Amino acid sequence: MPCTVFKCKIPEIDKVFAASKFTYLDHLNISEAPISTLCWLYNAPNIRVLDLSGCSLLVDEDFQVFVDCFNLEQLYLSFTNITYVSNFFYKRKLSTYTLTAHSSKDGCAYNCIWHEAISGRGANDIASAVVTILKHIKRAHHEIASFILWSDACVPQNKNSVMSFALKRFMKDCNIESIVQKFGCPGHSSVQEVDNIHSNIERITRYAEIYSPIALIRDLKSMRRSSVRIIQMQKHNFMDYQKCIMPLKFNEIPFTKVKCLKYDKCLPFHIGYKLSYSATDFRTAHIEIRQTGARTNKQPEFLPRPAQSNKVPIISQDKKKDITCMLKYMPEVDRQFYKALKLVINE
Repeated sequence: MPCTVFKCKIPEIDKVFAASKFTYLDHLNISEAPISTLCWLYNAPNIRVLDLSGCSLLVDEDFQVFVDCFNLEQLYLSFTNITYVSNFFYKRKLSTYTLTAHSSKDGCAYNCIWHEAISGRGANDIASAVVTILKHIKRAHHEIASFILWSDACVPQNKNSVMSFALKRFMKDCNIESIVQKFGCPGHSSVQEVDNIHSNIERITRYAEIYSPIALIRDLKSMRRSSVRIIQMQKHNFMDYQKCIMPLKFNEIPFTKVKCLKYDKCLPFHIGYKLSYSATDFRTAHIEIRQTGARTNKQPEFLPRPAQSNKVPIISQDKKKDITCMLKYMPEVDRQFYKALKLVINE
């Protein structure tokens, strides 16, 4: 049966995947109007498909559209061989975060990794990791002019004013024309490629002896996927977006209700949003700088440039004690790692 939008043949697995995504779209009926997964994913009648084998690159007459999906996972570094047979199971361990993105152009998986001694997992941290991945993708593919980002609908992590500002600023710095940010419906995963990568990470770390992020990165590089790129986040990669959004008016956007956000480079102080999956047009929100009192502030031409985050993570003394008591079971390279971070006390 051909697709009604692109007149393309729909593989059986494609129809099943598309039907699962249409379950929460009341205005579409998969039996009456067959449509391929890609047609629904991008919802752009003027775009032609280059590859129907998966999440593919879409190109229209003017510019290229790059599709990316991402998600965050928290890992606890542990001692696999002794965790289940001693009281080490209850010891506090160093948390490590990996934000994973899957690219549609080359099928690469990008893993941003950092631990809690560098930064946490707040809105600033996740936005910084997403921007870092997008910059790596842009450097690898200079022809990209637009992005479509898929993620889950978690408000504190993915759809908030900090993320919106970070993406707006990224467009200015890397010459991106537009970004469309789409969110899945609860109960229906829109980032299945990333879930698959996280499953591989859990499979690798389940029985591995991982004592520090050093060992974790080494094991991640042994993943079977031929195109996995590990990005080690450094302190200078984390930006303070929160401070920049304080004078801006993001309260016009109901982030808890939005289903889709659109950013245009030519409209730096405008954000388009949709409140339902069936909506065809974007509503517009203005985020100009607030005017305080009788004084009129001059509107800048573009959003301010964020400064590097100066937030210092705090590791509790109890966690430091637990790490210290486990130190004798670690290889020498991992001991030196914790000593360099000053997480060892009264050794």
